[in-house]
Amino acid sequence: MRPPQLGTISFPVYIFYGPVSTTPATALPFPATPIVWLSASEEPGIEAGTCIVHLSCLPAVDTDYSHGILVLIAGYDGNGADVEIYQDTNVVLTFTLKRTGETPSFSVCAVNAAGAISSASAAVALTLNGTATIPTKLASVVATEGHGLTEVSFQAAPESNVTEYRLYRGAYGGTFSGATLVETIQQTEEANYSMADPGHVNGGVNTYQWYVTSVNPTGESTPSDPVLPFVKW
Repeated sequence: MRPPQLGTISFPVYIFYGPVSTTPATALPFPATPIVWLSASEEPGIEAGTCIVHLSCLPAVDTDYSHGILVLIAGYDGNGADVEIYQDTNVVLTFTLKRTGETPSFSVCAVNAAGAISSASAAVALTLNGTATIPTKLASVVATEGHGLTEVSFQAAPESNVTEYRLYRGAYGGTFSGATLVETIQQTEEANYSMADPGHVNGGVNTYQWYVTSVNPTGESTPSDPVLPFVKW
């Protein structure tokens, strides 16, 4: 993981879960593919005047750049430039910032073992007002074709106020707008979940695709990217 460096930015950054660098970000000239999407949500922080930010993204496409995910923020605490604030090996990232009321933009980069970073992903904006938003888009969703059913597994959403998960089945190659809700389960304290869709005979491969969403009191998340099943027998 890229070691934290002493920063030149004077504003305080609240981070409770990992190494921090407040060094202005510079993408190094390595031919790594940018991470293609990023989802963000927030909720009130534990300490007064803070908010907890949750980011979710896809893993790096280039295997050499699977050493970590680096978070950049622009427009935070009066600073308009991209600044490195957090790094982790997980594609679901959780950290705490000041509740400034600003709407900074977040982007992420992939990091390799030498500390080089890829180009940044597209940015996503999030208002830091300590108000719960809809959950982030779920990552790491996997579908497995079984005997007469498809099992869809995924990591728990990072938000503490998620109440349930929903599984949708859609036509292969179609869009979420045409998908059908087939299963709902309640949030517990588990780190990983799975839901089964028994509503079709064997042959889900190249016939259907599945999506998962999470729900909190504010609303339903953007659906996960569609997943296709692999056959386990």
